[in-house]
Amino acid sequence: MLHYACCGFETFWTKYVTLGRFSDRWWNRYDIVEAIGPFHLLARDVVASGDRDVARAFYRRRIALQDSRQIADLLACGILTRFPQPRLILGGGRQSTR
Repeated sequence: MLHYACCGFETFWTKYVTLGRFSDRWWNRYDIVEAIGPFHLLARDVVASGDRDVARAFYRRRIALQDSRQIADLLACGILTRFPQPRLILGGGRQSTR
């Protein structure tokens, strides 16, 4: 299953505003950083700061890949892949060759 946790900055912002200042542990038992790494807590903290510009920079740096060389390298290594189906289903037209 493909999970789109944050499709766009506004969705990212809304998600972490809605979640609020949640604990560093799930159910006061499981350490989030140990389980999945620090991203979830860093995102919580950057949005909790209330500074949308800082949060947008975080989002662009950590979620929205923009460096075409990095994208090409990750695609070549098989770490990154493209799934054109969502765009096609939503009416975005033909498959991209990028």
